[in-house]
Amino acid sequence: LEDAGPAPAILLDAWRLPPSALEALLEQLRQWRCQGLYVPLPEGLHTESQQLATTLRRLFELRLACKARELEITPVLTVDASESLDTDRLELLAEVLAQFQGTRTLAVRFRDLGRSRSNSASCRSIRAHIEEVQGLAFAAGLGHSGAVVEVWLPSSRVDLIAELGSLSKQPHGPRLAVAVEAESMRPNRLRRSAAAAAAHGIPARLVVLDGSSGVPPFVWPEHSVRERAVALVDLFDEAQNSGLRGVVVEVPVHRLPWCGLEAAPNGRDSAPLHGDWCRLTAFLAAGLGRRYRAARRPLVGEDDVKADRPALGTLLAAHLLQAWSPSSSSQGIAPVAELALWLWDGPAMMPPPGLLQALVGLLEGRLPW
Repeated sequence: LEDAGPAPAILLDAWRLPPSALEALLEQLRQWRCQGLYVPLPEGLHTESQQLATTLRRLFELRLACKARELEITPVLTVDASESLDTDRLELLAEVLAQFQGTRTLAVRFRDLGRSRSNSASCRSIRAHIEEVQGLAFAAGLGHSGAVVEVWLPSSRVDLIAELGSLSKQPHGPRLAVAVEAESMRPNRLRRSAAAAAAHGIPARLVVLDGSSGVPPFVWPEHSVRERAVALVDLFDEAQNSGLRGVVVEVPVHRLPWCGLEAAPNGRDSAPLHGDWCRLTAFLAAGLGRRYRAARRPLVGEDDVKADRPALGTLLAAHLLQAWSPSSSSQGIAPVAELALWLWDGPAMMPPPGLLQALVGLLEGRLPW
Protein backbone atom coordinates (compact mmCIF):
# COMPACT_ATOMS: atom_id res chain seq x y z
CA LEU A 1 0.00 0.00 0.00
CA GLU A 2 2.42 2.60 -1.29
CA ASP A 3 -0.15 5.41 -1.12
CA ALA A 4 -0.33 5.30 2.68
CA GLY A 5 -0.15 8.90 3.89
CA PRO A 6 -0.48 10.70 7.18
CA ALA A 7 -3.71 10.30 9.09
CA PRO A 8 -6.16 13.18 8.59
CA ALA A 9 -6.57 15.74 11.30
CA ILE A 10 -10.00 16.36 12.80
CA LEU A 11 -11.78 19.72 13.11
CA LEU A 12 -14.22 19.64 16.01
CA ASP A 13 -15.88 22.20 18.28
CA ALA A 14 -14.62 20.69 21.52
CA TRP A 15 -16.34 23.31 23.69
CA ARG A 16 -19.75 21.80 22.91
CA LEU A 17 -18.73 18.51 24.53
CA PRO A 18 -18.95 17.71 28.23
CA PRO A 19 -15.59 16.79 29.82
CA SER A 20 -16.32 13.04 29.84
CA ALA A 21 -17.22 13.03 26.14
CA LEU A 22 -14.11 15.07 25.31
CA GLU A 23 -11.89 12.53 27.07
CA ALA A 24 -13.58 9.71 25.14
CA LEU A 25 -13.08 11.61 21.88
CA LEU A 26 -9.35 12.15 22.45
CA GLU A 27 -8.85 8.51 23.37
CA GLN A 28 -10.73 7.37 20.26
CA LEU A 29 -8.68 9.65 18.01
CA ARG A 30 -5.53 8.20 19.56
CA GLN A 31 -6.70 4.66 18.83
CA TRP A 32 -7.57 5.64 15.27
CA ARG A 33 -4.07 7.15 14.94
CA CYS A 34 -5.28 10.61 14.03
CA GLN A 35 -2.36 12.96 14.40
CA GLY A 36 -4.06 16.30 14.93
CA LEU A 37 -7.07 18.06 16.37
CA TYR A 38 -8.21 21.48 15.15
CA VAL A 39 -10.27 23.30 17.78
CA PRO A 40 -12.17 26.56 17.10
CA LEU A 41 -11.46 29.16 19.76
CA PRO A 42 -14.49 30.09 21.92
CA GLU A 43 -16.29 33.25 20.89
CA GLY A 44 -18.06 35.88 23.00
CA LEU A 45 -15.35 36.13 25.67
CA HIS A 46 -14.74 39.29 27.71
CA THR A 47 -11.58 40.40 29.47
CA GLU A 48 -13.18 40.79 32.91
CA SER A 49 -15.31 37.72 33.44
CA GLN A 50 -15.23 34.42 35.25
CA GLN A 51 -15.95 32.77 31.92
CA LEU A 52 -12.53 33.85 30.62
CA ALA A 53 -10.74 32.24 33.57
CA THR A 54 -12.70 29.03 33.09
CA THR A 55 -11.95 29.03 29.34
CA LEU A 56 -8.22 29.55 29.89
CA ARG A 57 -8.16 26.66 32.36
CA ARG A 58 -10.02 24.37 29.91
CA LEU A 59 -7.66 25.35 27.09
CA PHE A 60 -4.66 24.44 29.22
CA GLU A 61 -6.22 21.12 30.26
CA LEU A 62 -7.15 20.28 26.67
CA ARG A 63 -3.63 20.94 25.49
CA LEU A 64 -2.18 18.71 28.22
CA ALA A 65 -4.65 15.93 27.35
CA CYS A 66 -3.71 16.13 23.66
CA LYS A 67 -0.01 16.11 24.47
CA ALA A 68 -0.43 13.00 26.64
CA ARG A 69 -1.99 11.21 23.64
CA GLU A 70 0.51 12.61 21.11
CA LEU A 71 -2.21 14.59 19.35
CA GLU A 72 -1.10 17.89 17.86
CA ILE A 73 -3.65 20.58 18.73
CA THR A 74 -4.23 23.58 16.46
CA PRO A 75 -6.38 26.57 17.47
CA VAL A 76 -8.76 27.96 14.83
CA LEU A 77 -9.52 31.68 15.01
CA THR A 78 -12.79 32.75 13.34
CA VAL A 79 -12.77 36.33 12.04
CA ASP A 80 -15.51 38.45 10.49
CA ALA A 81 -13.95 39.97 7.39
CA SER A 82 -16.20 43.05 7.60
CA GLU A 83 -15.17 43.97 11.17
CA SER A 84 -11.86 45.24 12.46
CA LEU A 85 -10.08 43.80 15.49
CA ASP A 86 -9.92 46.54 18.13
CA THR A 87 -7.23 46.75 20.80
CA ASP A 88 -9.31 45.05 23.52
CA ARG A 89 -10.13 42.12 21.24
CA LEU A 90 -6.48 41.72 20.19
CA GLU A 91 -5.33 41.72 23.84
CA LEU A 92 -7.97 39.14 24.73
CA LEU A 93 -6.99 36.89 21.82
CA ALA A 94 -3.32 37.21 22.72
CA GLU A 95 -4.12 36.00 26.25
CA VAL A 96 -6.08 33.06 24.88
CA LEU A 97 -3.43 32.13 22.31
CA ALA A 98 -0.73 32.28 24.99
CA GLN A 99 -2.10 28.95 26.20
CA PHE A 100 -0.84 27.43 22.92
CA GLN A 101 2.81 28.50 23.15
CA GLY A 102 4.88 25.99 21.25
CA THR A 103 2.03 25.09 18.89
CA ARG A 104 3.26 25.11 15.32
CA THR A 105 0.11 26.29 13.52
CA LEU A 106 -2.58 28.90 14.05
CA ALA A 107 -5.51 28.55 11.64
CA VAL A 108 -7.65 31.57 10.74
CA ARG A 109 -11.05 31.23 9.15
CA PHE A 110 -13.14 34.09 7.71
CA ARG A 111 -16.88 33.96 8.32
CA ASP A 112 -19.06 33.85 5.13
CA LEU A 113 -16.06 34.50 2.92
CA GLY A 114 -17.38 32.28 0.14
CA ARG A 115 -20.50 34.41 -0.21
CA SER A 116 -18.77 37.78 -0.37
CA ARG A 117 -17.89 39.41 -3.67
CA SER A 118 -14.36 39.44 -4.95
CA ASN A 119 -13.19 43.06 -5.16
CA SER A 120 -10.17 45.15 -4.25
CA ALA A 121 -11.80 46.46 -1.05
CA SER A 122 -12.53 42.98 0.32
CA CYS A 123 -9.03 41.80 -0.61
CA ARG A 124 -7.46 44.75 1.25
CA SER A 125 -9.65 44.07 4.29
CA ILE A 126 -8.68 40.40 4.39
CA ARG A 127 -5.02 41.26 3.88
CA ALA A 128 -5.20 43.66 6.84
CA HIS A 129 -6.80 40.95 9.00
CA ILE A 130 -4.10 38.46 8.07
CA GLU A 131 -1.38 40.96 9.01
CA GLU A 132 -3.12 41.51 12.36
CA VAL A 133 -3.27 37.76 12.99
CA GLN A 134 0.43 37.41 12.10
CA GLY A 135 1.29 40.05 14.67
CA LEU A 136 -1.08 38.45 17.16
CA ALA A 137 0.58 35.05 16.79
CA PHE A 138 4.01 36.62 17.25
CA ALA A 139 2.87 38.53 20.35
CA ALA A 140 1.38 35.37 21.86
CA GLY A 141 4.71 33.60 21.56
CA LEU A 142 3.81 31.35 18.62
CA GLY A 143 6.17 33.02 16.17
CA HIS A 144 9.22 32.30 18.30
CA SER A 145 8.81 28.57 17.62
CA GLY A 146 8.52 28.95 13.83
CA ALA A 147 4.73 28.91 13.77
CA VAL A 148 2.64 29.03 10.62
CA VAL A 149 -0.54 31.07 10.15
CA GLU A 150 -2.78 28.85 8.05
CA VAL A 151 -5.47 30.85 6.23
CA TRP A 152 -8.61 28.93 5.28
CA LEU A 153 -10.10 29.95 1.94
CA PRO A 154 -13.06 28.56 -0.03
CA SER A 155 -12.06 26.85 -3.25
CA SER A 156 -13.97 29.58 -5.13
CA ARG A 157 -11.75 32.41 -3.78
CA VAL A 158 -8.59 31.76 -5.76
CA ASP A 159 -8.08 35.54 -6.05
CA LEU A 160 -7.10 35.81 -2.38
CA ILE A 161 -4.13 33.46 -2.74
CA ALA A 162 -2.21 36.22 -4.56
CA GLU A 163 -2.64 38.42 -1.47
CA LEU A 164 -1.18 35.65 0.65
CA GLY A 165 1.70 35.30 -1.79
CA SER A 166 2.86 38.85 -1.21
CA LEU A 167 2.48 38.57 2.55
CA SER A 168 4.40 35.28 2.71
CA LYS A 169 7.55 37.00 1.42
CA GLN A 170 7.86 39.20 4.52
CA PRO A 171 11.07 38.32 6.41
CA HIS A 172 9.65 38.61 9.94
CA GLY A 173 6.79 36.97 11.77
CA PRO A 174 5.04 33.62 11.26
CA ARG A 175 5.04 32.03 7.82
CA LEU A 176 1.82 31.69 5.84
CA ALA A 177 0.05 28.63 4.50
CA VAL A 178 -3.34 28.13 2.89
CA ALA A 179 -6.05 25.54 3.48
CA VAL A 180 -8.61 25.06 0.72
CA GLU A 181 -12.14 24.54 2.06
CA ALA A 182 -14.32 22.00 0.26
CA GLU A 183 -17.44 19.90 0.82
CA SER A 184 -17.32 16.21 -0.04
CA MET A 185 -20.80 16.05 -1.61
CA ARG A 186 -20.41 19.16 -3.82
CA PRO A 187 -18.18 20.11 -6.79
CA ASN A 188 -15.07 22.07 -5.85
CA ARG A 189 -12.20 23.88 -7.55
CA LEU A 190 -9.23 22.25 -5.90
CA ARG A 191 -6.90 22.22 -8.91
CA ARG A 192 -7.09 25.98 -9.49
CA SER A 193 -6.53 26.74 -5.81
CA ALA A 194 -3.62 24.29 -5.54
CA ALA A 195 -2.00 25.67 -8.72
CA ALA A 196 -2.32 29.26 -7.44
CA ALA A 197 -0.77 28.34 -4.09
CA ALA A 198 2.10 26.49 -5.79
CA ALA A 199 2.72 29.46 -8.12
CA HIS A 200 3.23 31.72 -5.09
CA GLY A 201 5.27 29.17 -3.14
CA ILE A 202 2.64 28.72 -0.41
CA PRO A 203 2.11 25.27 1.14
CA ALA A 204 -1.53 24.17 0.94
CA ARG A 205 -3.74 21.51 2.46
CA LEU A 206 -7.37 20.42 2.17
CA VAL A 207 -10.14 21.12 4.69
CA VAL A 208 -13.28 19.00 4.22
CA LEU A 209 -16.20 20.88 5.76
CA ASP A 210 -19.41 19.30 6.96
CA GLY A 211 -22.07 20.10 4.36
CA SER A 212 -25.00 18.34 6.00
CA SER A 213 -28.26 19.93 7.07
CA GLY A 214 -27.28 19.66 10.72
CA VAL A 215 -29.35 16.53 11.35
CA PRO A 216 -27.36 13.38 12.25
CA PRO A 217 -27.20 10.75 9.48
CA PHE A 218 -28.82 8.15 11.71
CA VAL A 219 -31.89 10.41 12.03
CA TRP A 220 -32.28 11.34 8.36
CA PRO A 221 -29.63 9.88 6.00
CA GLU A 222 -29.43 12.40 3.16
CA HIS A 223 -26.72 10.21 1.63
CA SER A 224 -25.87 6.58 2.22
CA VAL A 225 -22.65 5.82 4.03
CA ARG A 226 -21.22 4.28 0.87
CA GLU A 227 -21.93 7.47 -1.10
CA ARG A 228 -20.29 9.59 1.58
CA ALA A 229 -17.28 7.27 1.70
CA VAL A 230 -16.82 7.28 -2.08
CA ALA A 231 -17.16 11.08 -2.23
CA LEU A 232 -14.57 11.42 0.53
CA VAL A 233 -12.15 9.07 -1.23
CA ASP A 234 -12.59 10.96 -4.52
CA LEU A 235 -11.90 14.25 -2.73
CA PHE A 236 -8.77 12.84 -1.07
CA ASP A 237 -7.59 11.58 -4.45
CA GLU A 238 -8.26 14.90 -6.20
CA ALA A 239 -6.42 16.80 -3.46
CA GLN A 240 -3.42 14.48 -3.75
CA ASN A 241 -3.33 14.82 -7.54
CA SER A 242 -3.71 18.60 -7.27
CA GLY A 243 -0.70 18.96 -5.01
CA LEU A 244 -2.51 19.64 -1.73
CA ARG A 245 -0.64 18.07 1.18
CA GLY A 246 -2.48 17.16 4.36
CA VAL A 247 -6.17 16.81 5.13
CA VAL A 248 -8.42 18.19 7.87
CA VAL A 249 -11.95 16.74 8.14
CA GLU A 250 -14.69 18.53 10.07
CA VAL A 251 -16.61 16.33 12.49
CA PRO A 252 -19.94 17.93 13.49
CA VAL A 253 -21.15 18.09 17.08
CA HIS A 254 -24.87 17.36 17.38
CA ARG A 255 -26.68 19.07 20.23
CA LEU A 256 -30.01 18.39 21.86
CA PRO A 257 -32.39 16.89 20.91
CA TRP A 258 -30.10 14.69 18.81
CA CYS A 259 -27.40 13.91 21.36
CA GLY A 260 -29.63 12.48 24.08
CA LEU A 261 -30.46 13.58 27.60
CA GLU A 262 -27.24 12.27 29.11
CA ALA A 263 -25.30 15.08 27.42
CA ALA A 264 -27.27 17.77 29.26
CA PRO A 265 -25.10 19.32 32.01
CA ASN A 266 -27.56 18.87 34.88
CA GLY A 267 -30.22 16.49 33.65
CA ARG A 268 -33.51 16.75 31.80
CA ASP A 269 -34.36 20.35 32.70
CA SER A 270 -30.98 21.82 31.86
CA ALA A 271 -30.22 24.08 28.94
CA PRO A 272 -28.74 22.23 25.93
CA LEU A 273 -25.19 23.46 26.42
CA HIS A 274 -23.41 20.27 25.37
CA GLY A 275 -23.61 17.86 22.47
CA ASP A 276 -22.14 14.67 21.10
CA TRP A 277 -19.69 14.24 18.20
CA CYS A 278 -20.56 12.39 14.99
CA ARG A 279 -18.67 9.11 15.19
CA LEU A 280 -19.67 8.19 11.64
CA THR A 281 -17.83 11.15 10.11
CA ALA A 282 -14.75 10.62 12.29
CA PHE A 283 -14.81 6.88 11.54
CA LEU A 284 -14.84 7.47 7.77
CA ALA A 285 -12.16 10.17 7.93
CA ALA A 286 -9.79 8.09 10.05
CA GLY A 287 -10.40 4.88 8.11
CA LEU A 288 -10.23 6.29 4.58
CA GLY A 289 -7.76 9.14 4.93
CA ARG A 290 -4.66 7.01 5.40
CA ARG A 291 -5.06 4.54 2.51
CA TYR A 292 -7.89 5.91 0.41
CA ARG A 293 -6.83 4.24 -2.84
CA ALA A 294 -6.75 0.82 -1.23
CA ALA A 295 -10.29 1.47 0.05
CA ARG A 296 -11.72 2.21 -3.40
CA ARG A 297 -12.25 -1.43 -4.42
CA PRO A 298 -14.55 -2.45 -1.53
CA LEU A 299 -16.32 0.91 -1.74
CA VAL A 300 -17.35 0.61 -5.38
CA GLY A 301 -18.79 -2.84 -4.63
CA GLU A 302 -17.36 -5.38 -7.05
CA ASP A 303 -19.00 -8.80 -7.30
CA ASP A 304 -16.62 -10.62 -4.96
CA VAL A 305 -17.03 -7.88 -2.37
CA LYS A 306 -20.83 -7.99 -2.58
CA ALA A 307 -20.67 -11.66 -1.61
CA ASP A 308 -19.21 -10.61 1.74
CA ARG A 309 -22.11 -8.34 2.68
CA PRO A 310 -22.98 -10.18 5.94
CA ALA A 311 -19.39 -9.86 7.17
CA LEU A 312 -19.34 -6.21 6.15
CA GLY A 313 -22.55 -5.59 8.08
CA THR A 314 -21.13 -7.20 11.21
CA LEU A 315 -17.93 -5.17 10.87
CA LEU A 316 -19.87 -1.92 10.54
CA ALA A 317 -22.15 -2.80 13.44
CA ALA A 318 -19.19 -3.59 15.68
CA HIS A 319 -16.99 -0.60 14.90
CA LEU A 320 -19.45 2.05 13.83
CA LEU A 321 -22.51 1.35 15.96
CA GLN A 322 -20.51 -0.07 18.90
CA ALA A 323 -22.76 -3.11 18.98
CA TRP A 324 -20.10 -5.71 19.69
CA SER A 325 -18.87 -7.04 23.00
CA PRO A 326 -16.94 -10.21 23.90
CA SER A 327 -20.22 -11.83 25.00
CA SER A 328 -22.17 -10.87 21.85
CA SER A 329 -23.49 -13.69 19.70
CA SER A 330 -23.94 -13.70 15.93
CA GLN A 331 -27.72 -13.87 16.44
CA GLY A 332 -27.70 -10.89 18.76
CA ILE A 333 -25.72 -8.69 16.41
CA ALA A 334 -27.65 -9.69 13.27
CA PRO A 335 -30.42 -7.04 13.55
CA VAL A 336 -27.87 -4.31 14.19
CA ALA A 337 -25.81 -5.57 11.26
CA GLU A 338 -28.86 -5.26 9.02
CA LEU A 339 -29.31 -1.68 10.21
CA ALA A 340 -25.63 -0.97 9.50
CA LEU A 341 -25.99 -2.38 5.98
CA TRP A 342 -29.10 -0.30 5.39
CA LEU A 343 -27.19 2.83 6.40
CA TRP A 344 -24.36 1.67 4.14
CA ASP A 345 -26.39 0.92 1.02
CA GLY A 346 -29.59 2.86 1.66
CA PRO A 347 -30.72 5.29 -1.04
CA ALA A 348 -30.28 9.00 -0.64
CA MET A 349 -33.42 10.60 0.77
CA MET A 350 -33.89 14.35 0.73
CA PRO A 351 -36.46 15.40 3.34
CA PRO A 352 -39.61 17.18 2.16
CA PRO A 353 -39.62 20.97 2.71
CA GLY A 354 -40.41 21.89 6.29
CA LEU A 355 -40.24 18.34 7.62
CA LEU A 356 -36.94 18.69 9.50
CA GLN A 357 -38.02 21.93 11.15
CA ALA A 358 -41.28 20.33 12.29
CA LEU A 359 -39.42 17.24 13.49
CA VAL A 360 -36.97 19.29 15.56
CA GLY A 361 -39.85 21.25 17.05
CA LEU A 362 -41.65 18.03 17.95
CA LEU A 363 -38.58 16.66 19.71
CA GLU A 364 -38.31 19.91 21.65
CA GLY A 365 -41.90 19.54 22.83
CA ARG A 366 -43.69 21.77 20.31
CA LEU A 367 -46.57 20.13 18.50
CA PRO A 368 -46.82 20.93 14.76
CA TRP A 369 -49.80 23.01 13.66
